[in-house]
Amino acid sequence: MKNGLNEISDMPNFQSFFIQFKDNPQELLSYRDGDQIHKVSKEEFFQLVLNVAEQLSNLKKHNLVLLSFEHSLDLFVSFFACLAQDLIPAIIAHPSSKVSSQEFFHKIKMLCQQHDPSLILACKNTKLIIEKEVEIQVLSPDLHLLNRNDISFAKNPEFTQFSSGSTGLPKAIKYNFSQLLLHINDFKSCLQIKKHAQFISWLPLYHDMGLISCFLFPILESVPIHLIDPFYWIQHPHILLEDIENCRATHTWMPNFAYKHLTKNCSSKTYNLSSMECFASCAEPIDPDTLIHFYQTFRSSQLKSSSFAITYAMAENIFAMSHGQIDMEKQNWYLRVNQEQFRKNQIVIDAQSPKKIASCGFPLKNTSIHCTSQFPNYSNVLIQSDYMAQEYWNNPVKDLLTNPYFDTKDLGFLYQNQLYICGRDSDLIISRGINIFPQEIEDFVSSQQGIYPGRVVCMGHFDPDLSTEKVILLFETKNISEQDYAILQNKISQATYLELGIIIDEVKAYDHKSLIKTSSGKIARLPNLEFYLSHKNKSIHVLGCSHIYSFNQSNELYNQDSCSKNIFLKQIPVVSAQNIITNPRKEEVESYIQTLNHSAIVLFYFGEQDIRTYIPFLIRKHKMSVANAVSHIIHNYQNFINSLKKLRPDLQYAWIVPPPPGKGLAPHPRFVNQSELSNECYYHFLDTELHRKSYAIVFKKSLPQLGLPIIDIWPQILTDSNNLEIDPKYVMDYSHLKNVKALFEREISKIFEVEILETRNKPKHSKVILVVENIEHEMKNLLKNLFDLQIEEDFEILTALNSLHIVELVQNICDDYEVKFPNNWMDKSQIASFSKLCDFVLQHRKQED
Repeated sequence: MKNGLNEISDMPNFQSFFIQFKDNPQELLSYRDGDQIHKVSKEEFFQLVLNVAEQLSNLKKHNLVLLSFEHSLDLFVSFFACLAQDLIPAIIAHPSSKVSSQEFFHKIKMLCQQHDPSLILACKNTKLIIEKEVEIQVLSPDLHLLNRNDISFAKNPEFTQFSSGSTGLPKAIKYNFSQLLLHINDFKSCLQIKKHAQFISWLPLYHDMGLISCFLFPILESVPIHLIDPFYWIQHPHILLEDIENCRATHTWMPNFAYKHLTKNCSSKTYNLSSMECFASCAEPIDPDTLIHFYQTFRSSQLKSSSFAITYAMAENIFAMSHGQIDMEKQNWYLRVNQEQFRKNQIVIDAQSPKKIASCGFPLKNTSIHCTSQFPNYSNVLIQSDYMAQEYWNNPVKDLLTNPYFDTKDLGFLYQNQLYICGRDSDLIISRGINIFPQEIEDFVSSQQGIYPGRVVCMGHFDPDLSTEKVILLFETKNISEQDYAILQNKISQATYLELGIIIDEVKAYDHKSLIKTSSGKIARLPNLEFYLSHKNKSIHVLGCSHIYSFNQSNELYNQDSCSKNIFLKQIPVVSAQNIITNPRKEEVESYIQTLNHSAIVLFYFGEQDIRTYIPFLIRKHKMSVANAVSHIIHNYQNFINSLKKLRPDLQYAWIVPPPPGKGLAPHPRFVNQSELSNECYYHFLDTELHRKSYAIVFKKSLPQLGLPIIDIWPQILTDSNNLEIDPKYVMDYSHLKNVKALFEREISKIFEVEILETRNKPKHSKVILVVENIEHEMKNLLKNLFDLQIEEDFEILTALNSLHIVELVQNICDDYEVKFPNNWMDKSQIASFSKLCDFVLQHRKQED
């Protein structure tokens, strides 16, 4: 391989390059600020860089400076000002609606801890946010504060790129200006750069594709560039196509999702895209169908079939490793391979197969690409170049090279001297003897109804019981209720098996914006897997009186064998705010939580004894008002919680609203006049039902004062919230609830984002005894779950369902409910309508006790 380092001496240094901007009226760049387009000449840019460089003159040379700006002139100028002052600029994401503040501050604190920057440059709004969170100096540069002195420009300054962070904290890679020039010289030999070239980009500059291909490359090659804010483009994707037309742009780089985004949102209008010479796809495994669909959609906009390219790149090689121009009217830029053989690590070309793998073109000059296994197998892709990273900066993993190649951690193969990428080595799932690339599943699931496209992540996790990797699928939903999560999860699992032949072992639906993405917009696989497993594996401990047994599926008291596998019940008999703060109750609770694993969840199901006994006791014996009695009780519980938090600050705590008071028992005369509350008195010192309901309402309203998450299922089980009337299906006896296991689990999962595991031992007899008041609700749910039918009162059963469906319906009614139809029953007219079905089921049900 030719030693490109010998060419460095023939190239300009930064000082000789940048001094050419002085007094040069040539346009350097334009950028969009909403509806306004601003143009900046080289001489204007030169002066602005001098202004900011002066403001950085007091910093020690070769020190790191973090840049956190919106896509703006401040960012463009500040980067070059750092280079001019021989500082090391590194662009990071700025706080936005796409990056949660918690995630942003965690990442910036870790970066500061690892790399110790001298300064953070940020816009004024971001400065006010950051300086409250970190000890590093934060400065908002003034572009128009005139410099006082000429500066001596650095000759070979350094800059830093961060990896996308898809496997954790982004890794820093440091390069110098000479390496950058050498790489750009190699890269431009692959491109069709003509005199009229004009680059255009919406890409963020904290990613190598945006920083190198669509910012530094055109500036160093004296090609004008037009820049669009990434978040503005996401909301207004047509702007890119309009600006291509107006600027007569020729080159841009984008990931897969951008082509999908444009195809989906901009197909109704025609643009003039005839100037484009290079729509390059990069940064993700290329989906040929996405590019084909994009071309077919915009072919009427004078888009040439030859205006497409694919680049294989990563920050560890500055940017590009291979590049290839393609023609969309030809099929020689991808291979069709046999899907079954592909999953066995065999590349078998099959002209009839729907599975396509795109060529990433030929290696760059001075870049060597090697695969650890020969075709027809795919294997790890290794590279060697004169500018690839030798180590990560300030990272304990120093030596990245193996004899003397760098392992990209991608899997692919070389065919006719071209590189084909199949996916990431770390992403590959080997399940039940087949190789699964998660992008295939993610792309398929993203296309399904009710799923947010691009908000899907598939991962593998080894299960020792199965002796293989489980396939875990997480996705975000849209426009569905939580009650429909389970139905959607089941549908997605079935569809994936039917369409792709892949078994999904575990599937979990989340609300929108729950999954973790990297700063470059990629799905962060390892963080999402860790998030899922850490929440799934958390144990949940419910402490309280006998009401804790409503967490079991059998609806039997004192039975926790039918709880979920990660829910554990600890009964603390006859407990209230009176005795929880004294021994032996206090000691019993403290001893129990001392045994719990780190980050376990503790749920307190206390309060029922306070409502039915302790409050009336305080009112009668201590002449307290209801408000004062409840305030006294809350104060006792606050002391109790604070002592536990000091004892086990690593645990998570929440409070369950006690069950709404049932009919209960009348106060026993023998105990009403007692001056002390013994355990025996607790069972008898009761007030009237009306009083207890009024106490419960006041008690519930005061629970937020405890400072804990509140788990409340009252809205779901009450038919009358004013009178606290409980739906009969949830009433077990005068004080206990039943059939509320799923309700509690849903609320816990929502509050703590924890996975509720399957039931330990499902009851053998778990049929529901139907009550008159709930028959319509149960039958509607059954028909919806079985056949996805929305039911009205006059709904015609026989019109909607065929004979097989009727058999399935009858079988499920007999399996799920205490209903026994007559032997050899065949008269379908008896269930012809929904109302008839309900009457017929009631006629043959088991009567409640």
